[in-house]
Amino acid sequence: MRKFVVKISFLLAIIVLALTVYLDSYFRTDEAYAANMHEYVEQDKVEIAIFGSSHALNAYDPRVFENELALNTYNFGGTSQQLTTTEVLAKMVLNEHDVRLGIIDIFSMSVWPVVNERGKSLQLHSLDYVPFSVAKSKKMMEMFDMAEWPYAFSETLRYHEKWSNTDLSGSPFTEPYIWNGIDAYKGYRTTGSGIEEKTWNEFLGVYKRKNKEEGVPEGLTHGEKQSIDAIIDIFKKHETPILFVNAPSYLKDHSNADIAYVGYIKSYLSDKHIPYIDFNQLWEPLELDATYFKDPNHVNSKGALSVSSYLTNYIRDSLKIVGNHGNTERLQNRYFHIEDDFKKVLFSKKMDTLTQEKLFGITSVNLYRIEDNRIELLFEVENDTTTTQPIRLEITLTEEEQQYYPPKAIIYAKGKAVLYGEFNNQSIISYKGVNFIPYTFNFPFDKIKKMEFFAGHQRRVKVFTIENLTTKL
Repeated sequence: MRKFVVKISFLLAIIVLALTVYLDSYFRTDEAYAANMHEYVEQDKVEIAIFGSSHALNAYDPRVFENELALNTYNFGGTSQQLTTTEVLAKMVLNEHDVRLGIIDIFSMSVWPVVNERGKSLQLHSLDYVPFSVAKSKKMMEMFDMAEWPYAFSETLRYHEKWSNTDLSGSPFTEPYIWNGIDAYKGYRTTGSGIEEKTWNEFLGVYKRKNKEEGVPEGLTHGEKQSIDAIIDIFKKHETPILFVNAPSYLKDHSNADIAYVGYIKSYLSDKHIPYIDFNQLWEPLELDATYFKDPNHVNSKGALSVSSYLTNYIRDSLKIVGNHGNTERLQNRYFHIEDDFKKVLFSKKMDTLTQEKLFGITSVNLYRIEDNRIELLFEVENDTTTTQPIRLEITLTEEEQQYYPPKAIIYAKGKAVLYGEFNNQSIISYKGVNFIPYTFNFPFDKIKKMEFFAGHQRRVKVFTIENLTTKL
């Protein structure tokens, strides 16, 4: 009888585990990191792996690394990701790929112990989407008390209040809708926007209060040193070089604690002869200012290009790590198209002199696909001449195709999807002498039936019309 009870209990445990693993995917909440992991499993090769918090997520653009170093790059940065979570991700990636370089973004928050409920919850934004492994299980058991294990390991139990409103008939994974203006590629994600005054004032208020309430640490604690050592040991075990970096942030001027932490981290890594680049010491040579940031803590597309370009030069010149492009065509990479003079884009148009004047210096437009469900328009411009001008994109869609777009994302008029936005001087990015403004939008269909783009004064200038263009990769 006792053996029978044990067998039944074991069987029930397997059934419950299987059901939970299946159901969990319906109750996950961080669509961005779900998309990150969903795209990662489709990668044939990862040669440079980037880890860290949203600082890493926003600052290091894999397109630059791939174009400059000919090495397949992926950004595993995630919201508030700390080193304890990076351990799990690094083990997974190093076990699955022949990584030639690991890049770890590190600052004060990266090394803090994960002790309170909010800190634990934030680590789950990344861990929830990492496939099951012994390393993940051990880390979760370390991070959470035994009483918290059921909720930590199972999103189904954690979000039990959603049971009655969850549809289990469809696919558990839905490709997230990436809003227009989001610059995304292989895990990397930021925007082209600048710092808003309200955001800046809130930032100043938060750190003015923190500087009064919180003391400055006297050095790294034993636990904080251990978190750094654990990452170093993982890469050392795989004989993979590692580079620590600190993305630019206005914390350098307004957080006494962060300033102290960065100094301690730099000294600790220096003693171990491990390279470390603090971009907050490079504002002057990189000519960084507020136009390179989307908020005080994170760079925008312009800032990411500047930081990534510096980093690729360092990797090539100092670490001597570089690949070979051979005959590879990086057709989803905007920087490849710029260097290739847009010879392999899907659509290209140069503006005549009169149209350039009406568009305040836009000289050409180029269209190419950047993902299976997204297209990018790249507008070449004369530097600092576009001023602020409204734009409008009209796409003819069938009723069935219209169902792809969220109701709040788009305006429909006579069978057309209409997207609005604006160009301004801050949107301009420069790469190897080419000034441009990127505009990305969702388009998961294989063919453009008809598409028109308007800009200039009150959107009165028709920039282009495209009809019956195949866009499939």
